[in-house]
Amino acid sequence: MKYLLFVAILVAIYIIFFKNRKKSGKISTSNFEECSKCGVFSDIDQMVLRDGKYICKECIKGER
Repeated sequence: MKYLLFVAILVAIYIIFFKNRKKSGKISTSNFEECSKCGVFSDIDQMVLRDGKYICKECIKGER
């Protein structure tokens, strides 16, 4: 009876600490586009969509 209780406790510890760990191996993906003015590839978050074309923020600063 002692051994059965010991094994049950070990199984419970295994389930609590090792089985419920969620994998955080999330792969981050970035979408890169080419600037239609200077040709530099940059992340879409760093670009502006104008007239159906992506333009980098540096080119927009140069226009002003």
